[in-house]
Amino acid sequence: MNNQRIGQYEIIEEIGRGGMATVYRAKQLNADRFVAIKVIHNNIAADKSALERFIREARLVARLEHPYIIPVYDYDGVHNPPYIVMRFLESGTLKDVLDRGAIPLNEIAHMMRQIASALDYAHRQGVIHRDIKPSNIMIDAEGNAYLTDFGIARFSESGNDMTGLTHTGLTVGTPGYMAPEQGLGQKVDERADIYALGVMLFQMATGTMPYSAETPMALVLKHIQAPIPSARSIKPDLPPEFDTIIRKAMAKDPADRYQTGRELSDAITQLVGISALTEQPTMLKTMALNIIDDLRRIREERGSQTNITPVMGGFGKQIPTPPSGGYLGQPSGTPYPSSPMSATRPSRAPLIIGGVVVLLLIIGAMVVIIGGGNGATDNPIATIGGGVVILPSDTVTTAHSDDNDETPSNTPPSNPSNTPNNDVIVVNSSPTATTTMTPTPTDTPTTTPSNTPTSTATNTATPPTPIVQVRTDLTVRLGPGTNYPVVANLPTGITLDIIGVSQDGRWYQVLLPDGSDGWVSSSRSFVNLAGNVNDIAVVDAPTNTPSFTPTNTPTPTPTDTPTFTPSPTNTPSNTPTATPTDTPTNTPTPTNTPSNTPTATPTDTPTNTLTPTATETPTITPSPTSALDVTLTQIARDFFATQTEFYTTRVAVMVSPTPTVTPTPAPQGGLPFIVDFETTNPIAEWDYDPATWQVVNEDGQKLLIGRGRITSPMVVVGKGRPDWLREDNFVISTDFKLESGSGGARIVFRYNENGGYQVVELFPGLVILRRNNLSNPNVTNRDNEVIIQQVGSAPIANDTWHNVTIWADNRLIYVYLDGRLLMRAEDTNTPLSAGQILLQVNASNRSVRFDNFTVQKAEPFSSHFEGATLPSTWQTNNSLKTLITTESNNNFVQVDNNVEVKPIMSPIADFTLRARVWSTNGGYKLYLRESSAGALVFDLNAGNLNISHFDSNGSVIWTRRVDNFYTRNVWQALEITLIGDKLKIVLEGRTRFEDTLQSTPPAGTIRIVTGNPDYMRFDDFLVTQTAASANAEAQFAFALQAQVLARNFRQFRSDIEEDFSTPLNARYWWVGNQQAAGDYIQDPASPTNQTFLRINDSSGDSLTFRLIRDDYGVQMFGTGSDRRTYTDSTDLYVTVLARIPNNQPGLVSLGVRVTTTITGQSLEGYFLDMRKNDNGTVDFIARYTTATEQVIYHEGKIPGAEDAQLPIWVPLKIIVHDDKIAFFVNDYFIAAQDNITKLGGTVSLSVGDESTGDFDTLVIRDTSPHGE
Repeated sequence: MNNQRIGQYEIIEEIGRGGMATVYRAKQLNADRFVAIKVIHNNIAADKSALERFIREARLVARLEHPYIIPVYDYDGVHNPPYIVMRFLESGTLKDVLDRGAIPLNEIAHMMRQIASALDYAHRQGVIHRDIKPSNIMIDAEGNAYLTDFGIARFSESGNDMTGLTHTGLTVGTPGYMAPEQGLGQKVDERADIYALGVMLFQMATGTMPYSAETPMALVLKHIQAPIPSARSIKPDLPPEFDTIIRKAMAKDPADRYQTGRELSDAITQLVGISALTEQPTMLKTMALNIIDDLRRIREERGSQTNITPVMGGFGKQIPTPPSGGYLGQPSGTPYPSSPMSATRPSRAPLIIGGVVVLLLIIGAMVVIIGGGNGATDNPIATIGGGVVILPSDTVTTAHSDDNDETPSNTPPSNPSNTPNNDVIVVNSSPTATTTMTPTPTDTPTTTPSNTPTSTATNTATPPTPIVQVRTDLTVRLGPGTNYPVVANLPTGITLDIIGVSQDGRWYQVLLPDGSDGWVSSSRSFVNLAGNVNDIAVVDAPTNTPSFTPTNTPTPTPTDTPTFTPSPTNTPSNTPTATPTDTPTNTPTPTNTPSNTPTATPTDTPTNTLTPTATETPTITPSPTSALDVTLTQIARDFFATQTEFYTTRVAVMVSPTPTVTPTPAPQGGLPFIVDFETTNPIAEWDYDPATWQVVNEDGQKLLIGRGRITSPMVVVGKGRPDWLREDNFVISTDFKLESGSGGARIVFRYNENGGYQVVELFPGLVILRRNNLSNPNVTNRDNEVIIQQVGSAPIANDTWHNVTIWADNRLIYVYLDGRLLMRAEDTNTPLSAGQILLQVNASNRSVRFDNFTVQKAEPFSSHFEGATLPSTWQTNNSLKTLITTESNNNFVQVDNNVEVKPIMSPIADFTLRARVWSTNGGYKLYLRESSAGALVFDLNAGNLNISHFDSNGSVIWTRRVDNFYTRNVWQALEITLIGDKLKIVLEGRTRFEDTLQSTPPAGTIRIVTGNPDYMRFDDFLVTQTAASANAEAQFAFALQAQVLARNFRQFRSDIEEDFSTPLNARYWWVGNQQAAGDYIQDPASPTNQTFLRINDSSGDSLTFRLIRDDYGVQMFGTGSDRRTYTDSTDLYVTVLARIPNNQPGLVSLGVRVTTTITGQSLEGYFLDMRKNDNGTVDFIARYTTATEQVIYHEGKIPGAEDAQLPIWVPLKIIVHDDKIAFFVNDYFIAAQDNITKLGGTVSLSVGDESTGDFDTLVIRDTSPHGE
C-alpha cells in the first residue's frame, strides 16, 4: 500500500501488522506532518459488529485529550477501508528504558506524575486502561512519559462481539501486571490500573518484577495469593517508606489501595521531595536519546531515509513473522523492533481458563504450551488492539499466526507449541464443565442511532479544549478551595487549558505552563472563559491532609492536584460498560443524533487547543525527605516555619522574574462582561478619544473618567464584536459619580448602523429615557431625541457614587437606581435590534466617573409576566393557585398557599436575582442553588428572614437571621447577589445582608414555595449570571477610608502620626521606647523626607522589627477575642512611606494585627512587603504569617500598573476592619481578604534578613474609634 493515499494521508511505509489492522507511517499532506495510520483489514470491516466496535472505540479514544496521552487526530469508520490516525511520536518505550537498568527515584517521581495525571484523566472519562505496563508508556527525547493503548477489550481479533469492556466474567491483561481481581475474572474498576501502576513502580525502582513464575497462570496466582515482596530486599538503598508505598499500591483488596494515580504519585513525590517535579530527568533523557539513536541506526541499516519508527502501542506495535522452527527462539522476518533488544527475547503462549476452580485443575495440563513466565518481559509478538487477544469465553484456543489477514479459527491447532505467544492472559470466571470448540455466538448488534456511521467523510476528533485567560494576577492552589496551599502565581493575561472543574463549579483544574496542574477560581472576576464548557470534567476535591510527614527541610507545596472520580460529560458516550450496569456510571445516555461526530459548542477560539509553552520556573530545591506521615498543610508550614527562613529563601530564589507565556488574548465582549478597570489597559478594545476618556487611579482604585462633550462618545468594545450585538434581552449596570457641574452622563444602547438607539440620561435628581430622532437620528445631538419617560425625583446627588442598572427586554425597559426600581417604560416606536453600547458625557471642565461596568445576558426565564398565563419557561404544581393577575395596568404572578412555582432552567452558580415581591399574608420560601447536593433557603416569615444551608439529606448546616426584613402589603424591590460563598441582599435600595458564608451549595436551580397560610406576589423576575469585580472585596476599605479621612485627627486617643523627627516620641507608642530597633536619620539636604527611620538587619539570625504598644490610645488595639461582633478587634487605617536604599536587594514590611511569637524573636500577623530583587525589579507581597503557617494573598507587581514608575518613597497602606483586610501600594489596590481569623494585635515595621529599610510618615487611625 506504499505510495498510496487514504484521504489526505500519503502512505510511506508499513510499521506494524496484526490480525485486525495494519499500521503505516504516513504524511498528512494538509498539515505537513507525519502520522501513524491504522487501516482496518477488509475481513474485519465487513463484519458489522466489528466495524461498530471500531467506530465506538475510535470515538472514545479520540475524546481522550491530555498532554500525556498519545492523541487520536482523526478516524473514519465509513471509508473503505476504515482507518484511525494517531500522533507519530519519535521515541522508544519505558520498557526499552528499563531494559537498560533501574531509574532513580527522583526521575520515577517525575515520570509517575505525568503517567498518573494521564491515567486519572482517562478514568474521569470513564475509561479503564487495563493494560498498564512499560511497553505502553512512551518516553520522548526530553524524558516525558506518554500513555498509549487504551481500550484493549474493545476489539476482538476473532471477530466476537464485545459490546462492553468485556463479557461478563471475562477479563484481559498482562499477567505480570494484573490485579488480583483482574486475574480472578471479577469486575474491575480504576483501581486495577492503580495496581498495575504499583507493579510498574516496583519494576522501575528495582529493575525486576515483584513476582516471577514458570507459567503465566502461576504468575497470575502469585498476584492473587502471594505476599507483596519488599523492594528493599532487592535494592537495599531504597528508603524504608518505599515499601510502604508499594504495599498500599499493590494491596490485594482494591479498597486498601491508593484510589487515584495522583494519590500514588503524591506519595512518591513526598518521599523524594517536591523538587523532583521541576528537575530535569537527566538519566531518562540520556537513555531515551540512546534508544532513539539505536532505532535510527536500525532504520538506516534497513535502507530507510525517513524518520524512525514510533512504537504506537496497539496502533503501531511490531508484528514479527513466526519462524517455521517454532516460537521459543528468535523470530524471523521481524520488522524493526521497538528497541534493539526486543527481537531476541523468547515469547510466551496465551492461556484461556474457564473459572478459577477449573484454572487450578488444568494448570499442569497446560504447562506444555507455556513458554517463560517471569513477567519481566511484556513485549507482545502477535498482538492486536493494544497487545491483547480476546477469545471465545467457552473455548480453550491458541492464537493464530498474524502472517495473513484470515479470520482466526476457533479450533486449536495440532501443534500448540507453534503458536505465536503474547503477554496477555484471558480468564473466564464462569465455570465450564468441558472444553468445546463451538465459538461463542456474537451479541446482537444494537440499533442505537448514535452508533450508526454517518456519511461524513472524516469525523471530528475532539471539540475545542476549554481555556481560561487570567484577568488579574491569580494564585493557583493545590485543590479547589482557599484552604489548599498556594502552588503558583499566574500573571494577568496568561491562557491555560481547563482539564477539570470542581463539584460546585467554583474552581477550574488547569494545566500549568510547566506541565503540572493546579486549581484556580472559576469566577469571571478573575478569569475569562472560552471553549466548550460542556466538555469540562467534574473532579472531586483532593484531600488536604494526606498521611505523609516530611522533615523540617523547607519544601514548597506540590504543584499537581489529585483527582478522583470519573466525570459526566454532555457528549453522548459510546463507552461500553464493564458488566451489565451493576454500578451507576457517569456516562450520560446517548442521544438520538445519528452521528459519530462529538458535538462541540461553537466558540470564538480559533484553534482546538491553546497550549502555553512551558517555562522553566526558578524553584526552591529542598533536601529529599524520607518521612511519610505528613499533611500537605504541614509541608507549607515547615517551609514557612519562620519569617527568617522564608525571606532568606525567597530573596535568593527571586533573582530574576519568572519567564511568562505571552498568549493570544481572548476577545473582549463575552457575556457576562465585567470590567472594573483594575487590569492593565482595560479599555484597549474600546473605541474612544483619549483626550476625553482616561483610566486613572484614585484612592486605591482605578476608574474610568470622562471629561468632554457629547460629540466624543466612547464605544464599549468598539474594536471588537461583543456578544451583546446579538442579544435583545440584556442588562447593563455601572457605578457612576457626577462631579458638580458635569452636565450629566448618557448610557446609549442598541446603537446600530442605521442610527437607531435608546439612551438613559443621568442628572442630579433626574433620569430620562430617550429614543433617537426617528427621521434624522444623531447620537451627538440630544435636542431632537424622543423622550419616552422621565423621573424628576431620582435620588441622584453630585459627588456621590450611585449604581444604575438597565434591563432592556425587547420593547420594555426597566431602570434601577441603587437597587430600587425607578422606571418601567415601553418603547412603542419601531423596534430596535441589538447594537453597540456607548458612554457619553457633556462637560469639558467637569468629570463623570464610571466603575464596575457590566453587561449581562438575562436568563431565558426572566420575565415581566405580560401574558395571560404563566410563561412556558415557568412551571407550577398548582395552576389554580398560580395566577397572572392585573392591577393598575401591570401584570404579576399571584401565588396562593401550599404552592411551588419555579423557572425551567439549567443549574446556575454565580448570579444576581432581581424581583419585585409582595407578601399579603404569612411569608414564603425562596430556594437558591437547589440540587441533589442541597440548597440555600431564604425563609421569610413574620417579617424576618432566616437564611439556611441545607445538605443533601435536608439537614441544616448553618442558619443566619435578619430581623425586620420585609413589610407586608407593599411592593418591595429585592436584589440577591450570590458569587461563590459571598452573599449580598439589598431590599428597596438598602443593603440588609452582606457577608462571606461559611459554606454554600454548588450550582443549582431556583424555586419559590408558599406554605399555609402564605399568600404572595412577584413580578419583574430577572436573573443574570454575574461575577465580582477584582476589587470587590476591597469596597469596605474605600468606604472606611472616606470616613476616616473625613473625621478629625485625635493624637494620643484614636490616631497616631509618627514623622520620625525625634527619638523622644518613641516613648509614646513604641515597645522598648528609645531602645526600639532602628535609627532616626536626618537628611537636611533632601528636598523631601528629611527625617526618617532606618532599620538595618546585619546579623540575619532573627527578624529586626519595632512594634507599636498595645496600650496606646483609647482601645485602639484589641485582643480579638470576640469573633461574633468584633467588639475588641483591632480596626485600623495604616499608611507609611518606605524605601530600600542604595539600590541594594532587600525587603521591608508594614504589619497590622501583629503580635510576637512565643520566643519574642519573630512576628505573627498580616504584612505588606516591598521586596527589591537582585536585578533591581520590585515585587510586593500581601501575606498572613504565623509560626506554623504562611498564606500569600498576592505576590508580584502592582496589578494593572505593572509598568508604572514607582516613586523613591513608596506608600504602603493596609485597611483592616472586623474580619476584612485590604492592601494597597502607591494607592493601587493589591489584594483583599474576607473572613480573616486574627483579630487582635498592633502595628509593626520590619526588614528582612540582611536588609536595610527606611520608613517615614507612619499614620495609624482607628476605623472604629471609641467614644466618638
